[in-house]
Amino acid sequence: GVCGAYQTLGLRISDPHGMEAGGDADGLGLLPVTTTLAREKTTRAVAGRTPGGVQFGGYEIHLGDTRPHCGADIAPFAILEDGSRDGARVPGVIGTYLHGALEQPDVCAELFGIERPVASSKTEEYERLADWFEVNGKTEWCRR
Repeated sequence: GVCGAYQTLGLRISDPHGMEAGGDADGLGLLPVTTTLAREKTTRAVAGRTPGGVQFGGYEIHLGDTRPHCGADIAPFAILEDGSRDGARVPGVIGTYLHGALEQPDVCAELFGIERPVASSKTEEYERLADWFEVNGKTEWCRR
């Protein structure tokens, strides 16, 4: 999940300042993280690397501050150039605030355990991704 989808994959989203609907909401509970919406939006271009060493660029644009629940030690999606950690990885679920990261063929190759896609267009890359989901049993939604 990227951005709001990342937040939704967590345990809880709190909105103490009423920036969206206000109050608290349960997440899907697929990542051991909690999010608190801030008063000001984070917007910035970033560079980072995956745990496997793939370097890439992306950008953040979000209100949330997402942290491991109760100090859990969670593998990050990426390490940013300033040394901070972004996102979370657990078996079968990944969350990040980094828009554009999944448009990088080498990042996708690492995440999905496939050879680096060699495609002539973004459409072709999406087709390869849909094929991967089909092979791995996720066919009910990937071709809609």
